[in-house]
Amino acid sequence: MKITQLFKIYWPDNGGGIAKVMESIADSLSDCEQEIIVCQNSRKKKKVYEKYNGIAVCRCRQMMDLASTPVSLQFLRDVKKRTKDSDIVIYHFPYPMADLAVLFGMYSGRLVVWWHCGLEKYKKPEFLYRPLVRHTLKKADRILVSSKGNLENSAILEPFKKKCSVIPFCVSAEYLQRGMRYAAAAMDELTGNEQLRREYGANALRIIQREYTQKRMVQRYRKVFRKLRMQKPG
Repeated sequence: MKITQLFKIYWPDNGGGIAKVMESIADSLSDCEQEIIVCQNSRKKKKVYEKYNGIAVCRCRQMMDLASTPVSLQFLRDVKKRTKDSDIVIYHFPYPMADLAVLFGMYSGRLVVWWHCGLEKYKKPEFLYRPLVRHTLKKADRILVSSKGNLENSAILEPFKKKCSVIPFCVSAEYLQRGMRYAAAAMDELTGNEQLRREYGANALRIIQREYTQKRMVQRYRKVFRKLRMQKPG
């Protein structure tokens, strides 16, 4: 199975939360063929193909930057060319160039939209962008959100609830252990009750290990993608 991820910028040019999610997908599904298509973070940089942490990355040259959005016709061409053999295309919303690729039917494979945020960033041009986003959501085979709250509080996702899945962000083993030590120390300071601290810590650890570890996240991704591959087109 080949998985292609789409966004505007990726590591090491962008160290944000969306790039972290992209990286976690790449790391978690290492047994799949993968590629990431993004733009360079400067119009002075030429297009390059490279490996980043073992994953193929196509960094397209941008023509200009408009409201922190790289504009790149090369991105559209590469989406059309490089997704021809893709089974799953994951579009990390928002990036208007990816919406244009969807509008013009320039991708191949099942479309998964990872809904990271609403339209707050595009308030001024929202009346232009909203119809484009609705079209993308309509075309999507599956929409992913990180919590039920994101789904329940989003008016634009309301008509598409049936094809939404919740995949919480995962917690690495290192951060899990650091968090548990911090929580234990806080409980100890607040209550002075060692037994309560142990019980609280054990219950919290069970919840986190059940719902938010990388292993659980991988299981959810594989379940979603397996269902998509089994569905008949259209």
